[in-house]
Amino acid sequence: MTKMIYEFHSSHGLVRVEVDDPPGQSPIAVGRGDEVTVEARESFEEAIAGIGPIAEGILAQTTGLDTLPKEVGVRFGIKLSGTLGAILASTAAEAHIEVNLTWKNVDGKA
Repeated sequence: MTKMIYEFHSSHGLVRVEVDDPPGQSPIAVGRGDEVTVEARESFEEAIAGIGPIAEGILAQTTGLDTLPKEVGVRFGIKLSGTLGAILASTAAEAHIEVNLTWKNVDGKA
């Protein structure tokens, strides 16, 4: 099977990412052999711009709680697509987001 490597231009240099795009996509290949390199349609920064709204949405929900947590930790996976940019990665049939909230007592103990 041919690997698809997308080259994303970034303000910090070239970022090469192995991606799985939907069947039927026919990017213009600039490589050879078992590895096909394709220039992405957008910059790396544009591709990962979708991360911000995910994080901001979770933060907005946690800051709306009656008792604010001392710490908020969020872990989620992203998958880069040469045509779709950053998308929330899934585990099986559902997207996976892990949210950790930490409250501390007035004396600072958990």
